[in-house]
Amino acid sequence: MGIISTIRNAAARRIIRSSPRAAYMLQPPSSVSIELTSICNIHCVCCPVGQGKVERGIMTEENFRKILELLPNSIRHIDFTHRGDPSCHPKFPQFVRMAHDTGRTTQAFTNGLILDRHIDGLVESGLTKLLVDVDGATPVSYLDYRVGSNFEKVTSNVRKLATARRESEGKFPEQLFTLCVVTSANEHEVTAIQEFARNLGADGALFKTAILNYGTKYYNDKDEQDALAPSNPDYLRPPRPEGFVCPFLWRGSILHDGRFLTCTADFEGLHDIGNILEEGSYEEVFYGAKARRCRKQIVDHSSPICSTCSVMGDDHFIASASKVFAAQSGHSST
Repeated sequence: MGIISTIRNAAARRIIRSSPRAAYMLQPPSSVSIELTSICNIHCVCCPVGQGKVERGIMTEENFRKILELLPNSIRHIDFTHRGDPSCHPKFPQFVRMAHDTGRTTQAFTNGLILDRHIDGLVESGLTKLLVDVDGATPVSYLDYRVGSNFEKVTSNVRKLATARRESEGKFPEQLFTLCVVTSANEHEVTAIQEFARNLGADGALFKTAILNYGTKYYNDKDEQDALAPSNPDYLRPPRPEGFVCPFLWRGSILHDGRFLTCTADFEGLHDIGNILEEGSYEEVFYGAKARRCRKQIVDHSSPICSTCSVMGDDHFIASASKVFAAQSGHSST
């Protein structure tokens, strides 16, 4: 981030406390998350989706096209993420292509278990960046967190995608990374996971901190949560800085049914600020009265959802562990 962007961002965060609309005029939202589905096919530790606590649903092609039409020009990036795994949507590559054709960059997160179903489409989809969960260098450490998955299948799928990308005309995704949530089960494997990712043909291995403040909301008990904590303090999520204002106030998530959430930790979808499809306008929802009330609560830290929020900063990647390799696809991976 350049110095001008840094200054503008800091100013917007100060202004939002007194004049939210002025803050968004100073720095209009530039990205949004779109949930293609709230369905996932594994049962990760602490994830409410895999625990069956989230209503299952899938976005229609008609609704996705409508959402793309309603997005303002300031939105230049789309994340295909929120609750479910985008690969569980049968038209995942096609939806990415639609977004790409609007001139926006795109990013998706996936557990990779059924990635092989989409490889032919993904390499021609225009996808900017794909992150595949590889949370261990062995099946034992991997399955400690990715419960119900298959280590051999996932890693094979990463290798197949990397090979198909190299041999394709489109050569997408432009960037292919493995992603590891660092826990007590895999912190000793960081270097091994880096090398493993390189051998799979990925462009790099990214590492992020685990969520350790959910308590019994999503963990079975506090002991289960505490047991995940790595011993290396560099791999722990730091506390929120003084004067922290949630960065996700500038983006939000659009669910598969069109509901708009300001908070990415609202997995149940209880605090939506409106429905972009029903109201037929991004602006009416994003700048509406309900949105202003919700954001004021978040800024004042009086929203009930903030008590178990995992957002402690602008991102939770571990720079000291993450590694980018020389580009293997013909695209830059920086």
